[in-house]
Amino acid sequence: MGMDRPPRISLATLVDLSAQTARDKAIADLDLRRRDRAIGQRLQRLRDRPAMQIAAWLDRVDHGSDPMPGPGVARASGWAAALLGLIGFGLGWGSAVGVFWYDGTHPVNIIAVLAAYVALPLLLLIPTGAAMLPLGPAAASALRTLSPGRLLGVIARRLPMEQREPLEDVLGHVAAHGAAFGKVQKWLVLAAAQAFAVAFFAGALLGALRLIVFSDLAFGWSTTLQVDPPQMTTLVNTLAWPWGAWWSDAKPNSELVALTRYFRAAPELPDDAAALGQWWPFLIACMVSYALLPRVVLFALSVTLLQRSLNEAIEHAPGAARLLDRLNHELIETRGEGDEPAEAQPEAGQSAPLDTRQVSAVINWSSFPAEDDRLSRQFGATVQHAGGAATLEEDERVAAQAADAVRAGGGAILIVVKAWEPPTMELADFAQDLRQAVGQGVSIVVVPAGEELTPAEPGQVDQWRRALARQGDPWLSVALSPPSASTEAPDG
Repeated sequence: MGMDRPPRISLATLVDLSAQTARDKAIADLDLRRRDRAIGQRLQRLRDRPAMQIAAWLDRVDHGSDPMPGPGVARASGWAAALLGLIGFGLGWGSAVGVFWYDGTHPVNIIAVLAAYVALPLLLLIPTGAAMLPLGPAAASALRTLSPGRLLGVIARRLPMEQREPLEDVLGHVAAHGAAFGKVQKWLVLAAAQAFAVAFFAGALLGALRLIVFSDLAFGWSTTLQVDPPQMTTLVNTLAWPWGAWWSDAKPNSELVALTRYFRAAPELPDDAAALGQWWPFLIACMVSYALLPRVVLFALSVTLLQRSLNEAIEHAPGAARLLDRLNHELIETRGEGDEPAEAQPEAGQSAPLDTRQVSAVINWSSFPAEDDRLSRQFGATVQHAGGAATLEEDERVAAQAADAVRAGGGAILIVVKAWEPPTMELADFAQDLRQAVGQGVSIVVVPAGEELTPAEPGQVDQWRRALARQGDPWLSVALSPPSASTEAPDG
C-alpha cells in the first residue's frame, strides 16, 4: 500500500485488530509504546481519523511469523457474496420465466407482472425500511431473522473449510459482542439482503428481456376484479409518471389498454397481433423503476452505513483507546533497573490488573463490608451504594451519577463485590443498565474481594469472569485483585 493511499477498512480489518491486540498482550507495555510510537509518528496525518489510523497501523506493524486471519476473511467474504448473488440472480431469472410464461393460448397477463415486480417489491420495502430504523433489540432481531441476508451465514457453513472457518469466526465474533459490534451485524445483514435483492431483480429483468427479444410474446390484461379500461388506463398512467414525459413508447394509451383486455373464458384477441407486443417497454420500465432501482439505492445506503459502523467499531474496539494513545502521545520512560512486565488488556469478561489512577466512580455492591472512607482511599474515587436492599430507582440513580462522574473525569467505573458470593442476575441487570447510562467505550471493572479487601481466590475470580463474559460487553472486565497498598491512589 502506498504511503499516501488511505487504507481500506473492512471486516478483515476488525478481525486483524482483534488478533493483533491479543498477540500484543504478551509484549511488555514499554516495548509496545516504543514500537507503536515509532509507527504513529509516520501516521500523524491520520490522527483525526482514528479508524483509518488503526488500519494503517495494522499494515505497518510486525505481525510475526503467524499469518493474520484478515486475508482469509476477505477471501471467504468474497466467495460468500458471490454465491449469494448467484442464488439471487438464478431465482430472479426463474421468476421471470414463470411470470412471462406464454404458451400461445393466453397472453402474458400484465396484472400478474405488475403484482410480481411492482406491488410485491414496494410492499417488501416496508419491513426493509423498518429494519433500518433504530428499533429495539427484539424487533430488530425479528426483522433481520426474516431477511435474506441471513443466507450469508448459511452459505458460510457450506464453503470449503479453509474459507469457512475465518468467515464463521468473524460472524461469531460480531454476534457475540453486540455492545461493540451490534451495528456492524445489523448493516452486514441488511447489505447482504439488498445485494441479494439487486441480484434477484437484475436476474428477473434480464430473464424478461431474453424472452422479449428471443420469443414472440403477446401481452394482455385480465382480472376477476371489477376493473374497466378507463380505470386500468389511470393505473398505467400513474405508474408511467416517472418516464412518461420522455419515453412515450413506455406509456400505453387508452386505445391499447382497451384493445388488449381479454377474458380467460373467451379470449378474443385483436386481429392486429403487433398490438399485443406493445406493452413490453412499459413493463420493463416498471421493473427497473419499482423493483431494481430502489434496491440499488438501498444497497448503496446499506454499504455506506456498514462502512460507518465498521469505523465506529474499530474506534471503540477493546484495546483501541490504548493503541491510539501509544500512537499519538510522546513516549515518557520512567523505569528503574528493568522494564515492568506487560499489563494484560481486558476483553469481554476477561480478568485484568486494576489501575486506580483512572477511576471515576466506585460502587459498593450489595453492602460489601467496608467503610466508604477506606474504599475511597483504596480505589481513589467517591463511593456509592447499589444492589442488595437498594430499590430499582436507587440503582438507576447510582448509574446516572456514575455516568456524570465519567463525563467529568473520563475514567473507569469500579463495582466492588463479595468474592465469596456467586454472581447474580441482579448484578448482570445492573451492569447492563450501567452500560446504557455511561455509553460504549467506558471501562466497567468488577472487583471481587474477600473480607478486609483481601484478594479473591483464583476460582472465585474465574467464576466471576465466566459470568460476565456472557454479557457480550467488551468493556466489562474483572479485576484480578484489589490494589495493594503500594498502588493506592494518593489522598486528595
